[in-house]
Amino acid sequence: MAEQDRFRQVDDDFKLHNEVLVVITDADGGAPPQAVVFWRDTTGGDVSEIEPTGVEDALAAAKAKAEALGREIVVQLEAEDIWWPHWGTLT
Repeated sequence: MAEQDRFRQVDDDFKLHNEVLVVITDADGGAPPQAVVFWRDTTGGDVSEIEPTGVEDALAAAKAKAEALGREIVVQLEAEDIWWPHWGTLT
């Protein structure tokens, strides 16, 4: 991820509508954070997801999905201190 990548940060009570949501959690045992990507289908009904993976891979998948669907990427963090600056900027 490049530092010019910008993502909107959302709270725990965020309701998924037309965004691609990346949820980043702190892995157990000192391992790097993991992420899951969620999005609603084009009818706004079913929610699809990409299973937990490394954050870089999840952000790349989210960018591809957001581009294909014409949607914004939003990020939800389990804790503020798990965001790494080389992933981009949170707004």
